[in-house]
Amino acid sequence: MPMLAPPARGRPAALAAVMLIVVLSAGGAWRLAQPAAAQPPDRAGRFGFVLGAGAPEQAQALGLPWHLTCCDPGYTPPAGTFAPRFLPIAPPLDGDTLTEVVTGAPRGTVWMIGNEPNVEDSSPPGYGNLSGDGYAQTLHYYDRIIRRIDSTAKLAGPNILNWDTTCNGCPGYPQGRAWTEAMRRAYLARYGGEPPLDIWTLHVYELDWTNFPNGNAGLNIGEIEAMRAWLDQGPGQRGKPLWLTEVGIHWGYPGMRFGEDGRIEPVGDYAYEHVERYMRDVFGWLDANAGRLNIERWFIWAAAIAVPEGFATAYGGIQLFDGAGPDAALTRLGRLYLQLAGLR
Repeated sequence: MPMLAPPARGRPAALAAVMLIVVLSAGGAWRLAQPAAAQPPDRAGRFGFVLGAGAPEQAQALGLPWHLTCCDPGYTPPAGTFAPRFLPIAPPLDGDTLTEVVTGAPRGTVWMIGNEPNVEDSSPPGYGNLSGDGYAQTLHYYDRIIRRIDSTAKLAGPNILNWDTTCNGCPGYPQGRAWTEAMRRAYLARYGGEPPLDIWTLHVYELDWTNFPNGNAGLNIGEIEAMRAWLDQGPGQRGKPLWLTEVGIHWGYPGMRFGEDGRIEPVGDYAYEHVERYMRDVFGWLDANAGRLNIERWFIWAAAIAVPEGFATAYGGIQLFDGAGPDAALTRLGRLYLQLAGLR
């Protein structure tokens, strides 16, 4: 979701506008049964997607039951599908509102606590940009109330942006590992125990605004393995499942330039072969190593046609459909993702 833009031409380096997720209508026809949350996911069930700015029928066309959409805490996924619900962290929901939201949700709901808290310019407001200590307090607050209402609920987080790497050619942000370690120390110090996350979550991108096109599969894989190793190094979090709640690239063109309005423009044709190789390497590796590393789910960004970020004239990431309407066709990247999920 949030991403760091390259410094704008002619003004101080700053974080630019970020990706928007449009919550799709819950009225679309969906055809797959919801997999039981307590069972290990089958191959297709591990391949998820993030809802973008397309028609609900596009999600149906993918044939994948798991999706993410941010950030309405009361969001109810269409029948036969599964989607965690996101909760804000800065500030958190008040007690009465939280009680109402949790009471109205199905038992066993997965609650996503925040979104990229280590990023200052987060989107939407209220879901990121929080210190490790602040997150620890918010997590404890949510844990007490949610589990009192539903003992089967699961808490997932922190949806950290990357683990050891940050970015190249952009203003920067706190390293994911350092932020997470500070959060864990704060929780231990305040409450005498480990952070009560049932599922740990990570966003994986190559944020490089100097070398194009993006899509360093080895770097992404290294980030995932490093976080898994960190979780397993101590008894408190060892063996807990890992979800990759965003996986993708931000710029699939071989170059960029600044236009007259200060926004970046693509240079050259979209590098389909490079992006396809990235997808085969990353999602193929995930499929082969999910069991060994206890990676339950991954969600590709983005599912439908995506809107350009505010700092760009074109969308540079992975696009799975060739239009926004219900009759839009899968792109070659959409067909590849389904092939990797074993559905084509």
